[in-house]
Amino acid sequence: YTHATSPIRRYPDLVTQRILLAAALGHPGPYSPEELAATADHVNEHLDAERRAKAEFFKQRAHAETARQMETADFASLPYKQFARVLQFAVERGEAPAGLADDTARRLDARELQLREFASVYLYGGADFQPLRERMNRRLAREPQQAQSVLNVYLQDRLGGPVSNEANVRWTVEAEPAYEGPLFGAQVALVFDETRVESPKRLQRNKKDARNQAALALAAQLAGLPDLSSDAAAKPRADAPRKLLVDAAVNPAEAVQIYAARGVVDGLSWDFEVDGPSHERVFTCRGEGLLRSTGEHVAAEGRGPTKQAAKTAASLELRVVIEAGLALGETGSRSPA
Repeated sequence: YTHATSPIRRYPDLVTQRILLAAALGHPGPYSPEELAATADHVNEHLDAERRAKAEFFKQRAHAETARQMETADFASLPYKQFARVLQFAVERGEAPAGLADDTARRLDARELQLREFASVYLYGGADFQPLRERMNRRLAREPQQAQSVLNVYLQDRLGGPVSNEANVRWTVEAEPAYEGPLFGAQVALVFDETRVESPKRLQRNKKDARNQAALALAAQLAGLPDLSSDAAAKPRADAPRKLLVDAAVNPAEAVQIYAARGVVDGLSWDFEVDGPSHERVFTCRGEGLLRSTGEHVAAEGRGPTKQAAKTAASLELRVVIEAGLALGETGSRSPA
């Protein structure tokens, strides 16, 4: 699909019409594939620059109006939408005018403060908001089911758009047979721009509570606030064997990371290379490390159209190698990790 109806004002339309005219006349195409790719890249770069410039213009105009409201407005009288703009501007600027933190606290107590504004103050608020942020932290500890939503806002800010639960949010939730009674452990990791931040493992009597407490721990970590998450009281089973194998349902990349966290693999590292033209790139990922039990070097490579796809392919092979090493350890050919 393409458009071709406005060659006077859209250069891509002119290119399309030249191609169609040549085909209709039985002439060779006027552009080689390389020339078309270069033209498309050039046009897209200029369109992106134009969109950014327009967005920046309107952003600056909105900021000017918000700054005016900050200097003159009675915050309590502002409609919520205007209040939210003022609050966001103050958080980004790193300082709040007198009265704004108090009115934000009032709206918090009245349950008027919405998620976007709650998360902005909680995660990024400066010194003027510090007492309020500590109150928010205690509120979140009482209502830990909200913590996952705060993490989602944090990711949206880092990605500049929608969050993929598959690519950006990695959960590990497993039964903990080493403890008496039903007990589940949960960890969450956020992945963005080659960065990975993860929570400590939290133990609870059911999966939902374990996930909430893990999310609460990570939210506090990202905000630089005290970790008020908790583990359920649990008594270790005297006869429980140490668990090494990761559940089969865990995705390969996450499984390899868990093996590193459990001390099965030391020095885990990932390297990426990219080949091919911009419109048809092929990424290669190489993962490697050392099996702690034997010192054996383990490595695997994977390829794909994206970094994530390449890492998943490499992880799939690396997981097999690691688990083969564990299996050999259990049969006595190697000492167990």
